[in-house]
Amino acid sequence: MVEQYQTRWVRGKADGDGVRECADRYEIIKSIAKQFNRPFTVLDIGANLGYFSFRLMEDFENCHAVMVEGHPTYARQLTELAGINGQGIVLTKSMTQGDLALLGDVEHFDLVLAMSVVHHINGDVNRTCQLIENLGDNVIFEMPTESNACGQRLVQAWEIGEDWERLGEGKSHLDGGVRPIFLSQQSRTRLGQRYIGCPKHLKPRLKIISDWDSKEVMFMDSKEPRRDWLPGINLHTWKYFQGTKPVPFLILDDVRKEIGSHGDVRPWNVIVSSNAATLIDYSDPTHIPTETDDVSFEKLEKWFAGEAPRWVNL
Repeated sequence: MVEQYQTRWVRGKADGDGVRECADRYEIIKSIAKQFNRPFTVLDIGANLGYFSFRLMEDFENCHAVMVEGHPTYARQLTELAGINGQGIVLTKSMTQGDLALLGDVEHFDLVLAMSVVHHINGDVNRTCQLIENLGDNVIFEMPTESNACGQRLVQAWEIGEDWERLGEGKSHLDGGVRPIFLSQQSRTRLGQRYIGCPKHLKPRLKIISDWDSKEVMFMDSKEPRRDWLPGINLHTWKYFQGTKPVPFLILDDVRKEIGSHGDVRPWNVIVSSNAATLIDYSDPTHIPTETDDVSFEKLEKWFAGEAPRWVNL
């Protein structure tokens, strides 16, 4: 039986204490999140029971949290809590450096939480930190620097980033120690590929323009007006990283309700948020519809069922 690491957060209340203190660390995270005056997406790597993400989604109406937890027991409990709390995106793939690089290629997050997690990812710890920084504009790291913390072979090689700001420290569960908490900020404006597995000749044609007040997409090869960035992640990403929440039938129901002369209902044209799914690219000038929405949606259902439909027009 695994220990309860985090406090369970259920419908606005703490439900049983975990071995790690969470409330004080949440206030540090909240001090950054409250600067957003727009919808924003959080990526919580090694989310455990999702304490930080569930509280953020409760405190900030426009917050959408993607919680990643690869440990089977914690992932199951996290999925259950997302159902109880009625919000949150859960991914259950155990992350490697390669996974972090791939995720950073296709997604852009506003706030990334890496709370005592880098020492659980094999490989050079500084490379791991760089890959996590590439995931979004504001990254919060908590580093397990106590000598009796696990993963010290990795942590001892860690170097503080030149521009990292120390936000405070979190109480450790190991002999009363503390763990430093840092903020790394950068402006990332491009994606490496449109979606996972996209043909290499189809390069991303957008630029991301974001600050605390707005986040928009500008298309580089057309005269289209800028569009608001939709919070959440691509459905193709959700499935690749073994998403469990929202549940597939709810995602499909949302897509079915939105169908209307789209002609390109495919996984990479669906954005999954904390409690809904939305079709995008209705007005994509580069797309020439080749099939009806009914046919496209039937293929999407088969894709969810594990089949691999052949979409002619990529």
